[in-house]
Amino acid sequence: MGILEIKTKPIVEDIGINLKMNNRGFLRMFQEAANIASTKIGFGITQTEATHFTWVILYWRLEIIDRPQYDDEITIKTWATFSKKLYSIRNFEMYVGEKLIARADSKWTLVDIESHKVLKIPDEMEEKYGVVEQRVFEDDLKEKFVMPEEYDSSLEYKIMKRDLDVNHHVNNLSYLSIASEIVPDEILNNAKNINIVFKREITYADTVECYYKDNIVYIYNKNTDIFHGAVIIK
Repeated sequence: MGILEIKTKPIVEDIGINLKMNNRGFLRMFQEAANIASTKIGFGITQTEATHFTWVILYWRLEIIDRPQYDDEITIKTWATFSKKLYSIRNFEMYVGEKLIARADSKWTLVDIESHKVLKIPDEMEEKYGVVEQRVFEDDLKEKFVMPEEYDSSLEYKIMKRDLDVNHHVNNLSYLSIASEIVPDEILNNAKNINIVFKREITYADTVECYYKDNIVYIYNKNTDIFHGAVIIK
């Protein structure tokens, strides 16, 4: 496959203030592009019963250069790179016309849906995706975080059905929506860089605590002492 190019437009839920794309809209469109790429070669979310595996995301990293408007024609380019048979980096670029307006990458592991064990990525899968060595960012995103002893604000949030994905876990984009509740509007509306790091899944009816400090939202379950992830918005 190599580099897949998709033509699309924002939908209403992608649009925020000033009729420009909101933060979630970028990742929603990139997530859709990722699934289109996998579905085309038989590895999409609707094909897990046949393949017996699924892709599990470890992080999102997004750089926003400009924000498209509702009627803008958008071109998304996406491609995969692989490392040590253990994970894949999916790369994204977003254009309006010839102008690059956003770029992102996301890190994924392959997991058996029955045993939940991480699988090595087979050679034939890499061949079907068509490996492209180019990456939008040179290095992997830092994934280590230490919970702050002090914080600027906090939020308790009980997981609702609307937050869940097809695996009955909190959808990766819902981490951004939950975290955004305690990030100041000035930062949200003018964000240029958004990173989401996933550590442990969150399930229905879980209650999580969100702590905001220095542009980072830490998502933690104090009842189970589990750190679920972090959202960085700058």
